[in-house]
Amino acid sequence: MKKMKRFASAALAALLLAGSAPSALALDSTPPVYQQFGYDSAEAFMQSNDWEWYMLDYDEVSDIYRTALQELKADPKRALECGNFDSWEHLDLAIEYGIWDSRDDYLRDVACSFVHEKDDDMRKQLTVQLNGKNIRFTDTKPEKVNGRIMVPFRAIAEAFGAEVSYDSGAITAKKDGQTLSFALGSKQLTIVDDKTGKTLKTTEIDTAPYKKSSRTYVPVRFFAEAFGLNVLWDDYYHTAVLYDRAALIAEVNSKFTVLNQWLKAQPKQDTATALKSVATVNALYTVFDTVDGNKDYNANANVTILSQGQNLQLTATADLRMLADLLLDTDTDNLLSATALTMLKASLKDIRVDFLCDPFSGSLYLRCPSLAKLLVASGYDNEENVTAMANGAWLHIHSFELLEPIVDTTNQLDELRDFSLTSAGDAIVTSMEQEDENRNFEFLWESVQAHANYLAAIFGDELFTRSGTRYTAKSETDDGYGTTQNTTFTLDIANGSFSAAFEKREEYWKSVTLTTFEFSGNLQDCRIKLSQHKKNDSIVTVDLTLSSSPSDSAPNVKLPDGSKVVEWVYNDPYEEPEE
Repeated sequence: MKKMKRFASAALAALLLAGSAPSALALDSTPPVYQQFGYDSAEAFMQSNDWEWYMLDYDEVSDIYRTALQELKADPKRALECGNFDSWEHLDLAIEYGIWDSRDDYLRDVACSFVHEKDDDMRKQLTVQLNGKNIRFTDTKPEKVNGRIMVPFRAIAEAFGAEVSYDSGAITAKKDGQTLSFALGSKQLTIVDDKTGKTLKTTEIDTAPYKKSSRTYVPVRFFAEAFGLNVLWDDYYHTAVLYDRAALIAEVNSKFTVLNQWLKAQPKQDTATALKSVATVNALYTVFDTVDGNKDYNANANVTILSQGQNLQLTATADLRMLADLLLDTDTDNLLSATALTMLKASLKDIRVDFLCDPFSGSLYLRCPSLAKLLVASGYDNEENVTAMANGAWLHIHSFELLEPIVDTTNQLDELRDFSLTSAGDAIVTSMEQEDENRNFEFLWESVQAHANYLAAIFGDELFTRSGTRYTAKSETDDGYGTTQNTTFTLDIANGSFSAAFEKREEYWKSVTLTTFEFSGNLQDCRIKLSQHKKNDSIVTVDLTLSSSPSDSAPNVKLPDGSKVVEWVYNDPYEEPEE
C-alpha cells in the first residue's frame, strides 16, 4: 500500500483537506488536534487523512501539526506564501468562494499539509508496533545495529505489560508469573517461573544488550519472542511488527464459534497418502419453441484426479456433441457441410484429456487427440506437431510459470482433507502472515480484522438460528430496480454437512431471469446444482457431484513406454526477447 503524496503543494493540500474536513473550531491550539478539526476521536481524524495507512502515531502527528501552526502564526508572510496568496485580502477572496470558512481555517489546513509532507520521513524512521499500535519512544529511539533492531528495554517491556527492575547489574522484567533476566554485555537470557523458582528457558541471543544515553538497549526480536509474541519485519515501513498471535486468533474466533465447530467436524484424511477426486458434470440446455417443440441439448463430463504431494494425474472424458447440434440449429447460412458436421460430432462424442504434472522437473504433459483432430480439420494439417497430437502424441510443456496455478490446486486439495487450520481465526491470520510483494506486515492487525469482519457478514455467529446441531442463516435483498435475492444455508456441526440454496430474480422490461444454486454435502463429498431460467426463452441446468477419498494408487507422472512426445516452449509475453 505504497501511497503517493496527495499534495503537490501546500495550497493543493489545503484545498483538498478543506473539502473533506468539518469546519475548524477557533484557532486555539489547546484542545486536542482532532477536536480542532471537528472530529469526535483521534481515530476518526487519522482515518480522514489516511494517516492510519501509514501507521503513524497520533501524538507524533499532533506534535508536528502544533509546531507548524505556531510557526505559521508567527510568520504571516510564510503562511500566505504557502497558498500562493499575495495578501490577506487575496486569501479573503478564496474564503468568500467557500474554500475555507475563515483565515484560521486556512492556517489549520496548511499546518495539516505540513504533516503530509513529512509522511515519508516519518515512515522511514524505525518503528516498533505492538498488536496494531505503534510503541511511542519518548526520549530515545530504536536503532539498527548489525542488522538487528535495538530498542530501549524499559519502554518495550512496559509496553508488553511487564514490570522492570535493575539490581546489581541484573535487569529483570516480570510478567504473568515469570521473570525474564539478563545482564549488560551478556548474550544469555533466562526465564524463571516465579512460583517454583524453576528455570523455564535459557536462550543465547546474537546481539548483547548495551547501554546508551542512560538507556539499556536490547534486540527487539529475541525479547518479544521471550514474552511469547510473534515478530515480523516490514521493510517498506521499517517497522518491527510484534503481535500476540494466540490472542489475535482468539479474538477472531470469538465471531465464528458456529463455523469453527463445523470446520472441526469435517472428515480428515492422511495427506501422506494419495487422494482420488472424482467429478461428474451433467448439463442440459433447453430452448423453448411453442411451434416446433422444445429443443434439448445434453452434455456430460467425468474428471478423475489423483494427487499426492505436488504430483498430479488427471483424466477427463466428455460427450459434447450438443455443441455440434447447437451449431447446426443456429447455422442459418449453412456454413458447415454435412461431412464437416459428421466429423465435428465424431470428434466431440468421445473427448478424452490426459494430464500429467511433475512440478519438480518443471514439466507437464497433455494429450487430447480429439482437439488436435479438430485443429487438423480446421486447416492446421500442415503443422507437424498438431498432426502428431491428433495421432496420440503427448504435448510436453516446460514452464515453471504455468505450473504455479497447478501446484496451488494440489495444495488446496491437500488442505481439504488435512484441515490443519481448524478455525477461521487460524486461517485468516495464517493467510495474512504469508509473504506477498503487495502486502505490508505493518497492516497485519488491521488486515486480519478487516477480513474477519468481511467473513462475519457471511458466516458470523449473529446470523445463525439453531435447531439441534443445525445452524441456519437466511438473507433477503431487494435493490428496488427489479432484482431480488434470497439465500439460505445450513451448517450441521455434528457431521460437518452443509446445505445452501440461492435464488436471484432479475426483471428488466419484459425479460425475467431466475438463477438458482443448490449445494449439499461437505467439503469432500458434495452435490451442486445450478440453473438459469429465462422466461419464454430457455433454461440451463448443470448438475455437479464432487467426491474425494484416499487412494491405493499414487499419481503416475511418467509417460507410458513408447509414447511419442512433441515439444512446446512457453514464451513469457513479459520477458524481453534475446538479441
